[in-house]
Amino acid sequence: MNDRKDIEFVERYSELVYRLSLARTRDLSAADDVFQDVFYRYFRKRPSFSSAEHEKAWIIRVTINSSKSMLGSFWKKRIVPLDDSLIAEQPEIREVYDVTMNLPLKYRTVIFLHYYEGYSISDIAKATNAKENTVKSQLFRARSMLKERLVDYEF
Repeated sequence: MNDRKDIEFVERYSELVYRLSLARTRDLSAADDVFQDVFYRYFRKRPSFSSAEHEKAWIIRVTINSSKSMLGSFWKKRIVPLDDSLIAEQPEIREVYDVTMNLPLKYRTVIFLHYYEGYSISDIAKATNAKENTVKSQLFRARSMLKERLVDYEF
């Protein structure tokens, strides 16, 4: 990583890659592994991008694919993750985080991309190779699940 362009690429996307991988894996060490894998793939392949949007879509797609591989691996299925209690120190934020992290994977992913990264439904559809209506449905269901699960919490 001796080139300034490479350093800027990692700086630009490191937070996105780590947060998305953490949202998908729910495990700090797995998120670290995904983070390393994503940037290893970038340095190994050296893809060229037609635009900044294409670049960001590529990084999201690779992060999703890498986290999917991590979740399906033999090793991951046989380990127990450590408590990630460092995520949020405020009790209210921690409760919302815990409920969100207990959603099924496809719903965690759309919630993360929409609310944490600010992606539109069409951008999420492109990044995840899904149809816009599928993303809308997943987002609707995820919101419904969150609303249902957070009804007992007092904030």
